Amino acid sequence: MAHPKLQLPTILLISDNPAIVHWMRKNLDSEFTLLEAAKEEKALQIVRTTLLDFIILDSSFEEKDALTLSSKIRQLNTVVPILLMTGRLRKPFRERAFDAGVTDFLNDRLDPEELETRIAIGKKAASERRKAASLSGLIQAPEEKETSRIYLKSKVLLNEKALRLLADAKQKGNPIALLTLRVDQFQKLETEHGMIKAELLQHELAEKMETLLHTGDLLIPYSNGRFILLLPETGPDTARTNAERLRSQIQRETFSIDGKTLHLTVSIVISLPGTGDDEYNLMVANAIKALQQSESMANLILSLDKENR
Repeated sequence: MAHPKLQLPTILLISDNPAIVHWMRKNLDSEFTLLEAAKEEKALQIVRTTLLDFIILDSSFEEKDALTLSSKIRQLNTVVPILLMTGRLRKPFRERAFDAGVTDFLNDRLDPEELETRIAIGKKAASERRKAASLSGLIQAPEEKETSRIYLKSKVLLNEKALRLLADAKQKGNPIALLTLRVDQFQKLETEHGMIKAELLQHELAEKMETLLHTGDLLIPYSNGRFILLLPETGPDTARTNAERLRSQIQRETFSIDGKTLHLTVSIVISLPGTGDDEYNLMVANAIKALQQSESMANLILSLDKENR
């Protein structure tokens, strides 16, 4: 019989701060299998050899710059979420962190409520990964080299199923559309109500969006109120129709934060692959870039074509 502890989701904690390690043991040990690394070499060895549900990386890790280490981890594992524990949350630093493969942030003041939220997110990610693993015998996954290349050049965290969808569409020459969505009010909500409550609202929206999708569509919550949506077997006209339907239905939904009722609007970028070896990387990277460049606009749908690339 398998040891009960081995059935728990697995976290790798990378920190050389004894106080942080002690705090994490106290608050995580009953919920997770907790692995620890105080040296870069050990951390990378664990990443190479262990199936992880997510990683907590201390930004003050003294042996190596944390963002450099995050980039190295991302080269070894394109899927595992990386939580950066930091007090530096200004936009330029966050953008550098996302470019280095960081998925999300954990405040270094170590708030138990925030940790509980991250644990819930981690468990959901672990569940999705286990579901993907259970399908691996039925769906032939593309070669690791192919999936990694799609991820690394786009610098967007895609899960295993998304990578398979992209690689399968490329191999078979099937149409596929990528929609990148942004909650227009997210930055304001984060400022007024805090990061945790804004992110909980994003997860509530994700659950509602799931009910609006067709069978085979794949929704991936990203960061800062953003989502990635893959629509297999979907060409330009259908993608536009689906984007307009989704935007309209989201506007009609009611949400609540701190007892206040509100309606959300979303901006959507539609991107489609072209031809050539690098088109799937460009499709993902350009969608994210276009969404960032349109942050001053709200409630819009933007379709990328070859002139936008």
